[in-house]
Amino acid sequence: MKNTKDLILANTFVLLLKKGYDSVSISDIAAKIGMSRGLIYRYFDDKSDLIFESCKKFFLEEFLTDIEEISLEQCIEQFIKNLKRVIKMLSEIAGETIDVLKYNLLYAEVLMRDARLKNSARDWTLYLKKNVLSRAKKSGEIKNLPDTFIQNVFLDILSRVSYFHKEPSAEYCIKAIINDIRIFYKLIRA
Repeated sequence: MKNTKDLILANTFVLLLKKGYDSVSISDIAAKIGMSRGLIYRYFDDKSDLIFESCKKFFLEEFLTDIEEISLEQCIEQFIKNLKRVIKMLSEIAGETIDVLKYNLLYAEVLMRDARLKNSARDWTLYLKKNVLSRAKKSGEIKNLPDTFIQNVFLDILSRVSYFHKEPSAEYCIKAIINDIRIFYKLIRA
């Protein structure tokens, strides 16, 4: 971990995945990382602030890249690289492979509960639309399909839960999601 704040954020996120949104306390977080509650409050105003910052980091910020000059295909590949890196990092902290279903369910739950994260996610989506999708259309990289359709399909693939009906491994689910993203890109490519 880069610093104490990053350590707190990562362990908070892992606990959210393991225990659920309502079951994580500041005491749980402090015990997991071996520090006092007071030190956590030095970095975060309250539990709500900590959860928001943790979720913003691991649902949005870890996936943002400099997308000013790259193609949609490059953006997708960068996203996949970041997804693998984040899942690996969180799995190492957790001591077990991160369950992608829990990751996606936590994302949906936090979006419903925290308007700040919902607004941040919307801003991120608009940023992608204005930069990557519009550039991909103008350059002829992809077909001239509605931005909302493209965005929604990508988000549907990323938040996919249909792979979990037969209890496949987390590795299988990640590979299936990545494969579907690449297939969808091929379908919309001009």
